[in-house]
Amino acid sequence: MARNNFEKASNYYRTTWTPDDERRRLTSDPRGWVNHAMHLRFLDETVGRDLSDKTVLEIGAGPGLFTRELLCRGAIVTVTDLVQEQLDANRAETDALVAEASRWRKPIGRVQAYRTLDLSEGLSEVEEKFDYVVAFGGPLSYTFEKEQIAMRGMLRTCRGLVLCSVMSLDGMLGWYKEHRPEYLDEMPEEVRREFIKTGDMRPWPAKSGHACRQFRTEHLRELVARTGGEMVAMAASNYYSMHKPYEQVLADVAESEPAPALEALYDMEYDACREYPDHGTHILFAARPLQG
Repeated sequence: MARNNFEKASNYYRTTWTPDDERRRLTSDPRGWVNHAMHLRFLDETVGRDLSDKTVLEIGAGPGLFTRELLCRGAIVTVTDLVQEQLDANRAETDALVAEASRWRKPIGRVQAYRTLDLSEGLSEVEEKFDYVVAFGGPLSYTFEKEQIAMRGMLRTCRGLVLCSVMSLDGMLGWYKEHRPEYLDEMPEEVRREFIKTGDMRPWPAKSGHACRQFRTEHLRELVARTGGEMVAMAASNYYSMHKPYEQVLADVAESEPAPALEALYDMEYDACREYPDHGTHILFAARPLQG
């Protein structure tokens, strides 16, 4: 990542998008619930629910929503993020989780270390290898011209699978048309054509200042192949649920129906996400290094 890209991303997650914002993203509305649930379904499908004594490098961990899930599966997690404020929130969250587990004598994993880490530098400071590398929430989307360095670094430090999620270009184009039509309508024609081709938001960032790279599955397959890896699995997140009518259905079910009904909707959602990986808000993928 060029220095100004690093500074913009770190400033955004330090001052504009706070740990509380990140928590709310996945917990305060139906689309967020599904996003979280689809990431966990993908995690369970690719590496299983029992991660006892498996080492995990978590990149872009934020305030700890996925750290919590990894620990509950028994993993030994090295927690990293771009900014210290996110790590501080993560430590508070995981300390509370571990204390609760100890109080009730429940088995749980542990945090090996907390580190600030810029993925675009290719994990040059990371010497050890991990059973799994998890980069949920889109950190790869902020590496821009250094995406190959970032992907190669994740594959280099991994013995098993690298699991990532990134923003989906085709899925978000549909989301903009339904939810934020002004974003595309106000974009100059030449900028819009380039954005649809590359997914790079930097020439026309959101009003909040947020800008990232959005991907298509073809981009990701090529990226993994070029950096010494093999694509193992792909899925979308939020295929049905990014649309307003389905959001209301989910909200109604969550409020008035038993948990099995909500799980049935999640099952339907995940089946569609696996079949149409380019058409959600995010693309989830798992890749493995071709050489250990």
